[in-house]
Order: sequence, then C-alpha cells, then structure tokens
Amino acid sequence: MAIRVTKTFTRPTADTPIYRDDVMVENLDPFALYVKEVYVDTGLRTSITRTESEDGLTVRYITEWRDQAAWDQFLNDTQCKAMFEKRREHNLANNIISGPGVVESI
Repeated sequence: MAIRVTKTFTRPTADTPIYRDDVMVENLDPFALYVKEVYVDTGLRTSITRTESEDGLTVRYITEWRDQAAWDQFLNDTQCKAMFEKRREHNLANNIISGPGVVESI
C-alpha cells in the first residue's frame, strides 16, 4: 500500500531559509541527484510537493512513497541520515520548528 508523508517546518520569518529548500523539488546537487537515482527513478518515491502558508512562515513537504518499505529504506539510508542531521543543525541555528512527519496510507 502506498503511503504519504507530510513534513512541516515553521520558521520565525518568511526570510529565514528552509534547509535545502532550493533543491528539494529540483535536482540541483549531488544529494538530490542521489535521491533521484535511488528513490525517484526506481519508483520508490512517486511524488514530492512543496506548499507554503500565505504568510510564508510554514513550509510543508508532501511526499508519496510506493510502500512503507520504500519510506523505511529512505529513513535508514546513511546518506539521508547525514542530510537529516545537517537539517536538524540548520533548524536549531535558525529557530525553525520541525514538526513530526505524519505518515498515512493512501
């Protein structure tokens, strides 16, 4: 069964950069290309959508995955774990609140 993961970030000002926001949807750097090759091109991640609140303070990423195993693979991937840690550090330094990922079957 496919799953949808929603991850929300709330920043103090609309000018505060969200970590990797410029490359999350576009494939503009080595990590994004890695995700494309391993997860997108293989059909493990089937979509990603970015939304932003009207005031620009809340950014939400909605990703869809082939199944729970695909999502688990992403979470346990060493390259992804390294990115998660860099994002956590960025968020702490910039007072960005990272909400829990909400996972639902679709």
